[in-house]
Amino acid sequence: MASFVVLALFNLSLTLLILYSAAAWGPIDPTEGFISLPLNQSNFVIQRPYDVPEDQRYSYVNGVHKLPDCHCLHGAWDMKLIKEELETSLSFLFIPSSYPKPIINTTARLQTSASIQPSHSERREMGAYHQVAFCLALLLFMHQARAWPLDPTHGFVEVPLNTSNFEFHKPYDLAVSQRYSFVDGVHKLWVFSDDKPLSLNSPTKPRSEIRIRGYDYSSGVWQFEAYGYVPCGTSGVCIMQVFGASPPHATTLMLRVYNGTLSYYRAPALVDDIYDRWFRLNVIHDVDAAIVKVYIDGVLKFEAPCRGGTSHYFKCGVYAQNDDSHSMESRWKEIKVLKKCV
Repeated sequence: MASFVVLALFNLSLTLLILYSAAAWGPIDPTEGFISLPLNQSNFVIQRPYDVPEDQRYSYVNGVHKLPDCHCLHGAWDMKLIKEELETSLSFLFIPSSYPKPIINTTARLQTSASIQPSHSERREMGAYHQVAFCLALLLFMHQARAWPLDPTHGFVEVPLNTSNFEFHKPYDLAVSQRYSFVDGVHKLWVFSDDKPLSLNSPTKPRSEIRIRGYDYSSGVWQFEAYGYVPCGTSGVCIMQVFGASPPHATTLMLRVYNGTLSYYRAPALVDDIYDRWFRLNVIHDVDAAIVKVYIDGVLKFEAPCRGGTSHYFKCGVYAQNDDSHSMESRWKEIKVLKKCV
């Protein structure tokens, strides 16, 4: 069903793209690629009442065919264009559209017309032009589609999560409330570069983080989703991590901020301008395939091999790294943990 919907949306989008492109090109000449056939009065048969002379029901002046004072009932008269051996026989008849029923004493005028048809070679060229235009539109559509946001949570199931699943890591000498707040659904975490570490004898740098507990994992495909916000000035800090790896590493993934750029560890850069805006973050960790993927606002920004390890969990907040600013802060809302359906 999902594949059908995607295909239907693809076809609809492609159709709209082609129509939009055609509209943008403006009016075209419908006769392009055609040749005009010889046409004169000998090709016209004037059909009229049998008891009335032709000149009383038809005239031709200054290139205009005029059929005045005609008694027209259910299409009793018309002007036919006769040309033997044409692929299509054409009839031209123009009557004022304001008359939905048979009419009497109405004047119809027909501009001199010509029957035209394409040559065999020109038909082939026109077909080739159409194919090229279609392919170009398709390539443009596919190129644009690569940047369209996706739903990284498709195929995953959200697991129950509440405050009992939040463990706060903070300077050991401070209360949680001195480095964390929760107001209007937003988790705010901040720390200073001269704060104490997590524990008395810890060699690590200052932090204020939420550690997701109750969902440590060692296999399967797991996902962290949340909306994050980093205020301007915060730099040299890890805002999210997948903890657990084989020595000498401690983490499988770190997302850091340096001067407004979101990076995978120190490099490469994933997003250049992350300051002062809410962004949707999705991190997918496939333990069995040994790969981790990072999505920002529904767009895949990075994937990397894992670093091993036998147990993993998610963390978010602020954890000072090299070249850290004095004040570090991040905000989070709608935090979710999801697991891949099997």
